[in-house]
Formats: sequence, structure tokens, C-alpha cells
Amino acid sequence: MISSTVMKLNHKAVSFLQHQDYETAGNPTTLPTTKQTKQSASTMISSTVMKLNHKAVSFLQHQDYETAANLLQQGIHMVEHAMQDPEEQDEMDQVMPTRIALGPLASVSLSMPQQDSFGIYSHAMTAAARPLTDPDEQDEDQDLALLYGILFYNVGLCLHLQGLVSGTHVFLNQAKHCYETALGTLGAIDRNPLIVLLEVALLNNEAHIHSCLCDHERVGVCLNLMQTAIREVNADYQWRGNLPREFKPFSRNLVLQAGSQLRPAPAA
Repeated sequence: MISSTVMKLNHKAVSFLQHQDYETAGNPTTLPTTKQTKQSASTMISSTVMKLNHKAVSFLQHQDYETAANLLQQGIHMVEHAMQDPEEQDEMDQVMPTRIALGPLASVSLSMPQQDSFGIYSHAMTAAARPLTDPDEQDEDQDLALLYGILFYNVGLCLHLQGLVSGTHVFLNQAKHCYETALGTLGAIDRNPLIVLLEVALLNNEAHIHSCLCDHERVGVCLNLMQTAIREVNADYQWRGNLPREFKPFSRNLVLQAGSQLRPAPAA
């Protein structure tokens, strides 16, 4: 009986240690309640991953792309673990007092000039927790998918900027893969203007990479998808063409790119 209790205490302490809750792990006299254990799972997914993302964005803004990418990869591994662990998902199903949403955009300064015809979207994405107003609103799968998409977008932006600074196509191709992975998560998320903003940012930056790699056909595909997404959200929310300022860079890119395609090629 005693050995069984001690082993349970040790198992829970290790779990808290893995989640970087050193105070609870180091206090053998306190046995966490079931509710506390469940809240730890929720905190591990939401709070810890969002803190990692926030730190990564700060490093990204200071052009420390490698450190930022490493922090984001840690967050990605944590989300993947939660997706693959049914027990952890069950715990989250019972206590998730918040929903995850896109937070404020974080501007990242560029150390290289923008192309005249097409601009990279250089804002990193943050995540924020908002209180649940309705228990039926709870959806951990969508929360995980959104966190996954935000993390991959930011990793892609790290690699994208590294590629532009170094002139290395390997980084650009890796960034393109990250953007594509992030886009693949959005199908599991209910659409709203912020989700469309993330989608259009991903398509814009993927188009920018294709432009750098002179793959004009893929640029056109991305631009068409951007235009469709903006047109649909404009109609759904009855903006009547008065797009929020967050969407202005994409509209400008669409106009500039259309103009560049209409200009005659220089004479041989």
C-alpha cells in the first residue's frame, strides 16, 4: 500500500517536473488533486506553449532566428504529444476554462529591402487565451490545431527571413514546407476574420518564396487563393470592400502583382 502510494507520488512528481512545475514536483508532502492534475494538462498545452511562442517572437524581433525556431519547435513537439496522447486529451476535455485565439500581431523589422512588386508579410503571430462564455464552445481539437498553425507559421517566418538574409534557398524551401503545414491545419478550424488573416498571411509568404525561386505559376496559384479568401471574408462580414487595416498589405500585394503582370516585358 505504502509503496503503491509512493510510486504514484513519484509518477505525478515526474509529470509536473516534465511540465516545468518544479514547486509541485519538489513538494512530496502535497499530493495534487485530480482537478489539479487535469488543470496541469490544460496549462501545459495552453499556457506553456503560448509562453514559448511569446519568447520565440521576442527573439524573432531581435533577429535571433535560430533561438526563436528552437523555442517554436519545442512548442510543436508539446502540441504533437497532446494530439497523440488520448489520456491527456481526455483530461483537457473536462477542464479547459479558456479557448485559444490569435493574439496581437507582432511586427518584425526587416534587415533587407522589400521587393517593389511583392512584399513579405513580416508580422509574427501570437496566441491568447479567452474565457469560455458557453460550455458548448469548448473544442480542444480546434485549439490544438490553431496553436499548431501559429507555431508553424512563426517557424516558417524564421526560416523565410534567414533565407532572405543569407541568400540560401534551403531555408526558403524549409519555410515553404512550414507554411504548407500550417495551411493544412486550418481546415479543422472554424473560419473567422482572424483565421482568414492567418490563412492569407501564409499564402502571401508562400507566394513570396515562389517569387524568389522564380516559380511564377505557383505565385499565381497562391495569389488566386488569397484573392478568393479575401473576397469570401469580405462578403461574409459585409465589409463592402472596407477591409480592416490588417488585410491592407495583402490587397496591396495583389494590386502590385497584377500590375507587374500587365507591364510589357523589356525588349530583347
